[in-house]
Amino acid sequence: MATVRRGSGLGVRGPITSVFADSDALKSVSVMAGDSVTLQTNTEIQTDDVITWTFGHTESRIAKVDKWIKRLFMYDVLDGRFRDRLRLDHQTGSLTITNTRTTHSRLYQVIINGTTDIIYRFNITVSEDKDATRKSVATEQQNMNAMHKVSR
Repeated sequence: MATVRRGSGLGVRGPITSVFADSDALKSVSVMAGDSVTLQTNTEIQTDDVITWTFGHTESRIAKVDKWIKRLFMYDVLDGRFRDRLRLDHQTGSLTITNTRTTHSRLYQVIINGTTDIIYRFNITVSEDKDATRKSVATEQQNMNAMHKVSR
């Protein structure tokens, strides 16, 4: 199980869950939809490090830090699920996903290319808020009832 720290910060709404990397294990964490999660690299980026974050089993690139050229790159997968939701720490390479959705549930991998190559893997599961789902169903039922009354 992951080492988890909960708190708030980074100017994001809702709780933030932090998961700390371990090169010997896949770290798993569960969060509620709407929360933020930070995947910590446990490292300080060195002058010649290149850090690449990937998403899913197809390893779609979502973020990159190239310390040598002093650049951060953010990518979005084709369906736009990460649009305006990724924050990358330029000092550590840690990745924060804000306002999570169930579509963010997947395997994440960070590859740190430097003096030695390091790979960390995280598995994130995002669950729907049961109260929000219940409210959504109730609202939908009210709308159906209202439509049914109008059609009579």
